Amino acid sequence: MDKIIIVYGSLNSIPSPEGAAPAKVIMDTVKHLDKDKFQVLSHFNKNLDPATYDTALYKHINPSISDKLYLIWFKLKYNYAKRRELFITAQDSQLLYFIAASRYIKRRDHKKIIVHVSTGLVAMIKHFNRDCEVVFYHHGTSLHTKLTESQWQDLLKNTVAIFGVNQAAATMANAHFKTRLPAKHYYKIANGVDQAVAPIKSEPTATGFKILFSGRICKEKGVLELIKAFKILKDKQLDVELIIAGHVGTKRGLEAANKYLESCKKYIGENNLGVNFKGFLSQLELFELYNKINVMVLPTDPKLSLEGMPLSLLEAMAMAKPLIATNVGGNPEVIEDGINGFLVYSDENYAAEIAEKLESIYLNKDLEKRLAENALKRYKEEFTTKKMGMHFLEALKEIGYVGK
Repeated sequence: MDKIIIVYGSLNSIPSPEGAAPAKVIMDTVKHLDKDKFQVLSHFNKNLDPATYDTALYKHINPSISDKLYLIWFKLKYNYAKRRELFITAQDSQLLYFIAASRYIKRRDHKKIIVHVSTGLVAMIKHFNRDCEVVFYHHGTSLHTKLTESQWQDLLKNTVAIFGVNQAAATMANAHFKTRLPAKHYYKIANGVDQAVAPIKSEPTATGFKILFSGRICKEKGVLELIKAFKILKDKQLDVELIIAGHVGTKRGLEAANKYLESCKKYIGENNLGVNFKGFLSQLELFELYNKINVMVLPTDPKLSLEGMPLSLLEAMAMAKPLIATNVGGNPEVIEDGINGFLVYSDENYAAEIAEKLESIYLNKDLEKRLAENALKRYKEEFTTKKMGMHFLEALKEIGYVGK
């Protein structure tokens, strides 16, 4: 049987030392599959040690001289604007990887391809391999914001199906584009995470109340709104602690992210708040931290970002922690409001609403316990990596990629 090729469209690699969520989803999906029937392609990373991963399963594409010549030809044939229109990017390094991956697929005559993250890579693969079938796997809720109508039409034409981590992406695409998704062209495959090896503590802590944010520190994630909510609680003399785990990172660039972090720290200093910045944590360190907190908050700014299906929420659920998150993207597909956590519905100056939800949990230990128990139950029912792998295979069967 010809292998099904899973291609990561980012310039990161798999296994991913960068800790990127889509790379983790690919790895967690593949481990539940028959590895002889799949191969994962990603960008070459000289820092990867071949002794640390299955070299038969994970192939890293290092562009050849021929690939670089093709890039020159592409740049001569298509001007900058045309390259962006066709492949969604005109960045040389990205296009070179797209070319190298597409030519690798062509040389080996692979017919069934699953592309993660990049619609531009879908177009490039079809440019070199007209008769192959391509599935696009989308990890966000942003198709309607990133593609023009013609690019959307090309994506539908170039794919046999689109897989997505939430239903919101399909709903918003249909509301935005004139060309609607054909019936049976979109399949939701909810993200999954593994449960920690560490013991799970679902009982509320006896003293203090620890609030955690885990993710990129940037304006899109709304970290400053959470800090303002923390101030509201501190002003009420509540015994609360705010922990922020993660490093700066943003679509707007590292400089903007650093400035945003500085503005957060300035606000903290001006208001004499003690916020515990943990920095980037390993998976083990993060799960150990989950055991020490009372609630996980994801304060994404609804005006700047749409979440796909955040792994941080799923990880916290796996550790029996209540959730609070803004009502964007896939968040309401994870959080049942009032059951395993709370959704925040305000779309600006929403610190007060976050503080209100936090205070309700802080003041009611029975509520905290119930939310925690429901979070763990919902995780086990819907968001394990085994469930994710099962839904992935079901979708592949539906589109005829594997036998039923």
